[in-house]
Amino acid sequence: MIVNGRAVEFSKQFLDELFAIQEYLSFYSKNYANFMSEVIDFAADTISPQPFAFPEYDILPTEEKIYRKAVFRKNYILIYEVIATKIEFLLIYHSSRDPDSIVLK
Repeated sequence: MIVNGRAVEFSKQFLDELFAIQEYLSFYSKNYANFMSEVIDFAADTISPQPFAFPEYDILPTEEKIYRKAVFRKNYILIYEVIATKIEFLLIYHSSRDPDSIVLK
């Protein structure tokens, strides 16, 4: 999909983690049945139109500040990369995880 002239893409790592979170949540509660679609909607409808409105991902600082993070439902961190032609969502993880231990592939 294209939002404001940028392609919006999801890495395999992002989708794998999102699926694992969905599986875990749906095992414990039916309230999270639509979690995956809500995350994708948040990425496309809230982040993508204004990707620089969210803070830089300080674990991967760059001069261009291309790595950003957004918080979904207070507990889930979405990491994404912004370049001129593309926004790629790289990873999603629970905020209880140590960000220093997370490896982007």
